Amino acid sequence: MAAKQATTARLPGVTAELHQPDHYIPTRDDLAGAANAVRGSLPSWEMTAFYGGLGALAAFAVIEWPVAVAIGVGAVIAQRSGRTAEKSRSGTARVEAEPSGRAKADELPISGYDSRTVGEITEQLPGLSQRELRLVEDYETRNRARTGILRRIDELRGEEPWAGYDEMGVGEILPRMRTMPADEQAAVADYEQHHKQRRTIIQAAHS
Repeated sequence: MAAKQATTARLPGVTAELHQPDHYIPTRDDLAGAANAVRGSLPSWEMTAFYGGLGALAAFAVIEWPVAVAIGVGAVIAQRSGRTAEKSRSGTARVEAEPSGRAKADELPISGYDSRTVGEITEQLPGLSQRELRLVEDYETRNRARTGILRRIDELRGEEPWAGYDEMGVGEILPRMRTMPADEQAAVADYEQHHKQRRTIIQAAHS
């Protein structure tokens, strides 16, 4: 804060100090905020024209003043209700877009997760589905963030051969594989080799 300016007047037997009164000078941000507040409280051009039309109708006795006032008040209420509903919908959309919850340690697909070493966890990662890998990745990132685990998860993350593949058993996968072209069977075998490593599926692709 700037120091106050003062003037000292010395008279015979009296010394007086005169201080300049404080004057607050609004900053550019203050002026911009005030302008935005005023702008936000003003009606739109469409509503201004609407109110003007109501006034003209009442002035020329086309409608009575009480009727014009009632219509104007109703329009204001409807406009505010619409804004409130729009804010409510946008807020609901944001809530629905957010994750419903995050996994806890006892909900992870690897039992005793917090007591296991990096090596013990990474050994089990290939056997997890993509959904389970995301759970472990999220939990590890929010807690200890061990580089070895997160790096291995990143290596295993990828697109399943088809939706729901990781949740299927060998008996469900093989019949579908046999109907696929050889190049697609090879892609399934490659994915399987880097994940659950079920030998029956890998061999079926090369038979």
